[in-house]
Amino acid sequence: MTVYSLNGYTKDIDQSISGAFRIAILNLMPTKETTENQYRRVLAALETDVELTFFYPASHHFKSDQAATIKECYATWQEIADQHFDGLIITGAPVETVDFEEVDYWDEFCQIIDWSRDHCTKVLCLCWAAQAGMYYEADLPKYPTDQKLFGLYPVTVFHESELFDGIDVDRLKIPFSRHTTNRIMNIERTNLVLIAANEVVGPQIVESADHHFTYITGHPEYDRLTLYQEYHRDSEAGKSIELPANYFKGTPEPENVQDSWHQDALKLYKNVFKGCFAIV
Repeated sequence: MTVYSLNGYTKDIDQSISGAFRIAILNLMPTKETTENQYRRVLAALETDVELTFFYPASHHFKSDQAATIKECYATWQEIADQHFDGLIITGAPVETVDFEEVDYWDEFCQIIDWSRDHCTKVLCLCWAAQAGMYYEADLPKYPTDQKLFGLYPVTVFHESELFDGIDVDRLKIPFSRHTTNRIMNIERTNLVLIAANEVVGPQIVESADHHFTYITGHPEYDRLTLYQEYHRDSEAGKSIELPANYFKGTPEPENVQDSWHQDALKLYKNVFKGCFAIV
């Protein structure tokens, strides 16, 4: 079906679409427009029209020249707090090596999580937001890794879930790009439900006991060449970075990228939200 943006860099409507599935996206990624387009692509898998509202934490102090544009085309949480949404997505953020409480918008992040219980039918947190959400909900710590977790990592299923409907879990891989991880043994001490994990990257998919929150610690929304572009970005910046795991078939060229997650990502996002409405 069709995905519409009510605001943001990809804005294409001026007023709400009657009957559309309404999703608010707290976009914390530095590549705002690219991230918007990635979510528009994967959310097109929902078999209904989707209306997106992008917002940002007002307590964040921007360090880039994007600040004026973001404030102009994004809403603040306070501006949408009186609305109800069918879904809430909180993206990753480039603050994973910072202690949670030291992130300048941490208090507002926690307030948004609390608000979402009564104002959002389903909540999906990704990458840093997944770690942050689990920390706030279950005091689950994160740990730095010796090497960046970078590439495509297969899943091992720990708990059967409707999230995998229509997906061959034996071939499912999730893109990762981060420097921290969680530990399986710590999750097992909480009321969180471990759905899938990998021996290298740790927990990959986790849910709250009431299924209101789904935490995916990677980036299934990534485009085919996102990891390729991140590799060259870090290499050109002089950072120590290895080739993304399980990503290239042959030499590290764009034509050799294995797009082995795209179709599964569409199904995964569809499955996350399908409980909110009837999908034929």
